[in-house]
Amino acid sequence: MGATQVADTVAKDEVGRASSGDDALASKARALAELLVETRRFWDQRPFRERPAPWERELGEEAAWLRSLTSADIDALERDPWGGPALPPALAALRDRAAAASALPHAPASTAEPCLGGASPKAMRGVKARKERQIRAFQRAVEAPLRAARVAQLLDWCGGKGHLSRSLGGA
Repeated sequence: MGATQVADTVAKDEVGRASSGDDALASKARALAELLVETRRFWDQRPFRERPAPWERELGEEAAWLRSLTSADIDALERDPWGGPALPPALAALRDRAAAASALPHAPASTAEPCLGGASPKAMRGVKARKERQIRAFQRAVEAPLRAARVAQLLDWCGGKGHLSRSLGGA
């Protein structure tokens, strides 16, 4: 079994596990897992190794549109995915679906320290102050829903250097 088949099997297993509960968190996990499986062809490849990218042959119109973007267009889309250049319908639908699947609840302002354990000072060494504030704010935002849902495991997808994972895990 190849790496892609293994990853597909794991992702489908995660969808099944998330499907076992009827709460909002399980629904969110299921939507994210399904989106990741369905869009694997876009993110699970080695950029610049094969030109054009394999998905470009399948989505010719969208690929041509993406290749036509200027640096200014890309900057505008990064700043505001809804306010930049108009996307082709298929890309607009994907953007909207990804936004809905990854939407987080509003984080209330709080100065209280999180109770999820938090990373030890040693684990947070080298983390800049702004990044540490972001991590603490995220902890405050997710603590109550995670405790209420009795979440025992989290997935940190492309989370950088792992500071968030260590903090949430109480490393």
